[in-house]
Amino acid sequence: MQRRTFIRALGLGGAGLVVAAQAGCSSEFPASAVAPWSGPDASADLRHWALGYAILAPNSHNRQPWLVDLREPDSIVLHVDGDRLLPATAR
Repeated sequence: MQRRTFIRALGLGGAGLVVAAQAGCSSEFPASAVAPWSGPDASADLRHWALGYAILAPNSHNRQPWLVDLREPDSIVLHVDGDRLLPATAR
């Protein structure tokens, strides 16, 4: 087999594998997976609106190591959730 024939066969075989692997893949996402990125309802309570965007804020490993208490009117009380802290930051 000549070198060019070998390279051509290898390239076509690789492309065929890629096409075959993608045949079972879907580009659709479940609505629940992308719902947070649509943002909170504009008519929502200001606290819920702010927290709707806060859950999307990136942090270490996206663990959101906090809990929210909204029982008191017009206030947001944040608590650290020690179970979600990374070992390197849990001091």
